[in-house]
Amino acid sequence: MPDLTAFISGSTGFVGTATVRAFAKAGMHVRAGTRASHKDVRTIPYAHEVTSHGDIEHEASWSQILNGCDVVVHIAGPAHLNLGPAEIAPAQRVIIEGTKNLAAGAARAGVKRFVYLSSAHVFGSQSSPRHPFREADQTRPQSPYAIAKQQAEREVIRTAAGSDMDYVIVRPPMVYGPGAPGNFSRLLRLVASSWPLPLGGAQALRSFIGIDNLASALLVAAEHPAASNDLFSISDGDDCSTAQMIHLIAQAQARRTWLFWAPQSLLLIGAHLMGKRADFDKIFQPFQIDISHFRNATGWRPPLSLREGICDAIKSAPNLKPHRA
Repeated sequence: MPDLTAFISGSTGFVGTATVRAFAKAGMHVRAGTRASHKDVRTIPYAHEVTSHGDIEHEASWSQILNGCDVVVHIAGPAHLNLGPAEIAPAQRVIIEGTKNLAAGAARAGVKRFVYLSSAHVFGSQSSPRHPFREADQTRPQSPYAIAKQQAEREVIRTAAGSDMDYVIVRPPMVYGPGAPGNFSRLLRLVASSWPLPLGGAQALRSFIGIDNLASALLVAAEHPAASNDLFSISDGDDCSTAQMIHLIAQAQARRTWLFWAPQSLLLIGAHLMGKRADFDKIFQPFQIDISHFRNATGWRPPLSLREGICDAIKSAPNLKPHRA
């Protein structure tokens, strides 16, 4: 591994920053990619090199940028599932065309492996309570984001099939950790507000993955021989409900939390009226990932438990330090 050079796109983002750190600490030579100009980003912590490639949905000089790279880890792109109407088409273009361009450039540059960070939401928005999502399951993406991710996966597989480059596709669920955007940050703020929440009935199990566990999985995907030309669903392997997640966050903050039961039918009506049906599903519907394929193929085990990951996230949040009454 110390002799490998990895190009990581999206290196300044939430996932990219952790991935650069994990790869560098493991002994890889890291070439960090960013769309920002060199005058705006001169250094990235832990990266050995920083290169600017501009907007990835447009053609870039990938042969020069990727010269000498053994592995490409493609993380760059929109990270949020909730997109406004005006954002859908541009976001899909970045996801699909950006991935297509980078994969083609990597193949031309002689890159040995292309690791693509996709999303478990390509399976759909809800798993069966008795059947967690597995790699062999049919994909049924419902959001514009997930539809674009599925198409980008196909572009990666198609490009690799016509070259000497192999691929690895990684499908995580919601990612949490220090500085995580989106739904996790909203949960942190809700718990910190100390308001009573009508989420006592949110008991359906869901899969999550901590940022350090995700970076660890991407490292294994980048270098393990058994990961070649395959796709993997990954998570902490420690599922919990939204209500349990809230209690874990409250414990890590040393706060009290009050969850009360409210009829889901009424909450669903309210979600429809506010245009928040997708948020309702993320709270009350099951969404579980079976990670046994990745574990069996590579021997990977999540370095941190869910509880440990939550505690790390709270410790690193400047406005959410443990509270003492």
